[in-house]
Amino acid sequence: MCKRVSRIAWLALTLVACSKPAKPEKQAVVLPPDTAPVAAAAPAPTAPAATATCNLAPNAEVSKLLGLGELTGPAVQQQGNVTICQYGDAANPQRVMIRIESGRSAKDMDRTKQMFEQSGQAISLVPGLGDAALSMSATAADGVHSMVLAFKGSRTIQVAAPATADKVQAVTRQLVDKL
Repeated sequence: MCKRVSRIAWLALTLVACSKPAKPEKQAVVLPPDTAPVAAAAPAPTAPAATATCNLAPNAEVSKLLGLGELTGPAVQQQGNVTICQYGDAANPQRVMIRIESGRSAKDMDRTKQMFEQSGQAISLVPGLGDAALSMSATAADGVHSMVLAFKGSRTIQVAAPATADKVQAVTRQLVDKL
Protein backbone atom coordinates (compact mmCIF):
# COMPACT_ATOMS: atom_id res chain seq x y z
CA MET A 1 0.00 0.00 0.00
CA CYS A 2 2.91 2.32 0.65
CA LYS A 3 3.88 1.71 -2.96
CA ARG A 4 0.53 3.12 -4.15
CA VAL A 5 0.96 6.25 -2.00
CA SER A 6 4.42 6.66 -3.46
CA ARG A 7 2.87 6.49 -6.91
CA ILE A 8 0.35 9.20 -6.03
CA ALA A 9 3.10 11.40 -4.58
CA TRP A 10 5.23 10.72 -7.64
CA LEU A 11 2.27 11.49 -9.89
CA ALA A 12 1.66 14.84 -8.23
CA LEU A 13 5.32 15.76 -8.63
CA THR A 14 5.37 14.51 -12.22
CA LEU A 15 2.35 16.56 -13.17
CA VAL A 16 4.07 19.60 -11.71
CA ALA A 17 7.57 19.07 -13.05
CA CYS A 18 7.36 17.48 -16.51
CA SER A 19 7.27 19.48 -19.69
CA LYS A 20 7.12 16.96 -22.50
CA PRO A 21 4.83 14.02 -23.13
CA ALA A 22 6.32 10.79 -21.91
CA LYS A 23 5.62 7.29 -23.05
CA PRO A 24 3.46 5.65 -20.39
CA GLU A 25 5.36 3.07 -18.39
CA LYS A 26 4.11 0.56 -15.88
CA GLN A 27 4.84 2.87 -12.91
CA ALA A 28 4.97 6.25 -14.61
CA VAL A 29 1.93 8.40 -15.29
CA VAL A 30 2.51 11.71 -17.00
CA LEU A 31 -0.20 14.14 -18.04
CA PRO A 32 1.65 15.73 -20.96
CA PRO A 33 1.61 19.47 -20.31
CA ASP A 34 2.24 21.97 -23.06
CA THR A 35 4.42 24.14 -20.83
CA ALA A 36 7.96 24.36 -19.56
CA PRO A 37 8.75 22.58 -16.30
CA VAL A 38 7.95 24.16 -12.98
CA ALA A 39 11.05 23.82 -10.82
CA ALA A 40 10.24 22.68 -7.30
CA ALA A 41 13.65 23.67 -5.92
CA ALA A 42 13.70 27.18 -7.41
CA PRO A 43 10.22 28.71 -7.48
CA ALA A 44 9.44 30.90 -10.46
CA PRO A 45 8.59 34.52 -9.82
CA THR A 46 5.02 35.00 -8.73
CA ALA A 47 2.78 36.87 -11.14
CA PRO A 48 -0.19 38.85 -9.81
CA ALA A 49 -2.59 36.57 -11.73
CA ALA A 50 -1.11 33.50 -10.01
CA THR A 51 -1.54 35.03 -6.58
CA ALA A 52 -5.13 35.96 -7.44
CA THR A 53 -5.77 32.37 -8.56
CA CYS A 54 -4.37 30.93 -5.32
CA ASN A 55 -6.41 33.46 -3.33
CA LEU A 56 -9.50 31.60 -4.58
CA ALA A 57 -8.44 28.84 -2.15
CA PRO A 58 -7.51 30.55 1.14
CA ASN A 59 -5.55 28.35 3.56
CA ALA A 60 -8.30 28.55 6.23
CA GLU A 61 -10.89 27.13 3.79
CA VAL A 62 -8.52 24.46 2.45
CA SER A 63 -7.59 23.45 6.02
CA LYS A 64 -11.23 23.24 7.09
CA LEU A 65 -12.44 21.29 4.05
CA LEU A 66 -9.57 18.79 4.31
CA GLY A 67 -9.72 18.51 8.10
CA LEU A 68 -5.94 18.89 8.39
CA GLY A 69 -5.65 21.54 11.04
CA GLU A 70 -4.05 24.91 10.36
CA LEU A 71 -2.08 25.10 7.13
CA THR A 72 0.29 27.83 6.01
CA GLY A 73 0.37 29.35 2.58
CA PRO A 74 -0.33 29.30 -0.13
CA ALA A 75 3.18 29.44 -1.52
CA VAL A 76 2.60 30.43 -5.13
CA GLN A 77 4.56 29.44 -8.22
CA GLN A 78 3.77 30.49 -11.79
CA GLN A 79 5.35 29.38 -15.01
CA GLY A 80 3.64 29.93 -18.30
CA ASN A 81 0.08 28.70 -18.09
CA VAL A 82 0.59 26.72 -14.85
CA THR A 83 -0.13 28.06 -11.35
CA ILE A 84 0.81 26.00 -8.30
CA CYS A 85 -0.48 26.77 -4.81
CA GLN A 86 1.21 24.81 -2.00
CA TYR A 87 -0.03 24.66 1.58
CA GLY A 88 1.98 23.24 4.43
CA ASP A 89 2.49 22.76 8.11
CA ALA A 90 5.53 22.50 10.36
CA ALA A 91 6.26 18.95 9.22
CA ASN A 92 5.79 19.46 5.48
CA PRO A 93 5.64 22.81 3.66
CA GLN A 94 4.18 21.03 0.61
CA ARG A 95 1.50 18.98 2.31
CA VAL A 96 -1.30 20.08 -0.05
CA MET A 97 -0.83 20.98 -3.70
CA ILE A 98 -3.30 22.73 -5.98
CA ARG A 99 -2.25 23.00 -9.62
CA ILE A 100 -4.21 24.95 -12.21
CA GLU A 101 -3.28 24.82 -15.88
CA SER A 102 -4.91 26.65 -18.75
CA GLY A 103 -5.01 25.41 -22.33
CA ARG A 104 -6.64 22.07 -21.53
CA SER A 105 -10.18 20.77 -21.86
CA ALA A 106 -12.38 17.79 -21.11
CA LYS A 107 -11.20 16.37 -24.45
CA ASP A 108 -7.98 15.47 -22.62
CA MET A 109 -9.96 13.33 -20.14
CA ASP A 110 -9.96 10.10 -22.16
CA ARG A 111 -6.20 10.26 -22.74
CA THR A 112 -5.56 11.07 -19.07
CA LYS A 113 -7.88 8.30 -17.86
CA GLN A 114 -6.20 5.81 -20.20
CA MET A 115 -2.73 6.73 -18.94
CA PHE A 116 -3.78 6.27 -15.31
CA GLU A 117 -5.35 2.89 -16.10
CA GLN A 118 -2.29 1.73 -18.05
CA SER A 119 -0.14 2.49 -15.02
CA GLY A 120 -2.33 0.32 -12.82
CA GLN A 121 -3.93 3.19 -10.90
CA ALA A 122 -7.50 2.63 -9.78
CA ILE A 123 -9.48 5.73 -10.70
CA SER A 124 -13.05 6.87 -10.26
CA LEU A 125 -14.92 9.33 -12.41
CA VAL A 126 -16.50 12.17 -10.43
CA PRO A 127 -19.82 13.15 -12.01
CA GLY A 128 -20.97 16.75 -11.68
CA LEU A 129 -17.52 18.19 -10.99
CA GLY A 130 -16.59 20.61 -13.77
CA ASP A 131 -16.84 19.36 -17.35
CA ALA A 132 -15.22 16.07 -16.34
CA ALA A 133 -13.24 14.84 -13.34
CA LEU A 134 -11.43 11.81 -11.98
CA SER A 135 -10.22 10.82 -8.54
CA MET A 136 -7.77 8.36 -7.03
CA SER A 137 -6.86 7.43 -3.47
CA ALA A 138 -4.48 5.15 -1.63
CA THR A 139 -4.04 4.19 2.01
CA ALA A 140 -0.70 4.04 3.78
CA ALA A 141 0.54 3.88 7.35
CA ASP A 142 0.04 7.64 7.73
CA GLY A 143 -3.52 7.59 6.34
CA VAL A 144 -5.34 8.17 3.08
CA HIS A 145 -3.84 10.25 0.26
CA SER A 146 -6.05 11.41 -2.62
CA MET A 147 -5.83 13.34 -5.85
CA VAL A 148 -8.63 14.85 -7.92
CA LEU A 149 -8.18 16.15 -11.44
CA ALA A 150 -11.06 18.24 -12.82
CA PHE A 151 -11.48 19.82 -16.22
CA LYS A 152 -13.46 23.06 -16.61
CA GLY A 153 -13.46 25.03 -19.82
CA SER A 154 -9.84 25.52 -20.85
CA ARG A 155 -8.45 24.69 -17.39
CA THR A 156 -7.49 21.67 -15.36
CA ILE A 157 -7.59 21.82 -11.60
CA GLN A 158 -5.56 19.22 -9.70
CA VAL A 159 -5.73 18.90 -5.92
CA ALA A 160 -3.51 16.40 -4.07
CA ALA A 161 -3.66 16.03 -0.28
CA PRO A 162 -3.37 13.56 2.61
CA ALA A 163 -7.15 13.27 2.95
CA THR A 164 -10.07 11.17 1.77
CA ALA A 165 -11.32 11.54 -1.79
CA ASP A 166 -14.56 13.22 -0.70
CA LYS A 167 -12.61 15.92 1.18
CA VAL A 168 -10.26 16.53 -1.74
CA GLN A 169 -13.28 16.65 -4.06
CA ALA A 170 -14.82 19.33 -1.81
CA VAL A 171 -11.74 21.54 -2.22
CA THR A 172 -11.71 20.90 -5.97
CA ARG A 173 -15.44 21.67 -6.25
CA GLN A 174 -14.94 24.97 -4.43
CA LEU A 175 -12.22 25.98 -6.90
CA VAL A 176 -14.18 24.82 -9.95
CA ASP A 177 -17.19 26.84 -8.80
CA LYS A 178 -15.03 29.99 -8.43
CA LEU A 179 -13.24 29.71 -11.79
